[in-house]
Amino acid sequence: MTQLLQKARNGNVKPTWIGDTAWTDLVKYWKYDDFKAKSEQNKKNCNSSAGASLHTGGSIPHKVHFKRMKAERNGKDPTFSEFYFCTHKKKKKKKKKKSKEWVHPKAQSDHESFEKKKVEMSSQRTIESESFSGDDASQSHHMPSDFIIWIDTVRGQNNSRV
Repeated sequence: MTQLLQKARNGNVKPTWIGDTAWTDLVKYWKYDDFKAKSEQNKKNCNSSAGASLHTGGSIPHKVHFKRMKAERNGKDPTFSEFYFCTHKKKKKKKKKKSKEWVHPKAQSDHESFEKKKVEMSSQRTIESESFSGDDASQSHHMPSDFIIWIDTVRGQNNSRV
C-alpha cells in the first residue's frame, strides 16, 4: 500500500481506486511540513547502516520463509547460515552473475562476524575438551546455539538491539 501511494504521490496521478475527496486530502497532507519532515527522517533511517538489516523477504514473514525452506529440504531445518543467506542476498537477475550479492554491506559484515565468532568458539571448545581427561571430559562445555552466537555477535555492533 505504501509503495502504491508513493508512486501516486511522485507521479501526482490519482489512482482509480482512490476517491476524489480522499485524493484531495492526501495531496494536502503530503504538502505539510510535518509530513515532509517525517518522510525525510524515514529515508535517513532506511539508509542508515545502524538501523535494521535489510532483507529480501518482502512482506512474507521469516517464519513462512523458514517453513518453505524446510519443505524444500524434505523436512530438515535449514541452518542459521542457510536461512540468513536466503533472506539477505539478492536473487540473481542476470544469468551472467555467478553469485548472489548481499542486500547491504552491513548484512555481509554481520554474517562474517557471526561465522568468525562461531569458528573461534568451536576452536575454544575443542581445546577445552582436549584438556580434560577421564571423568572431567563429561564436564566440558557444549557449543551454544547459532542463535545465541548471533545475538552475542551483533549485540555489540547494534548497541544491544538485535
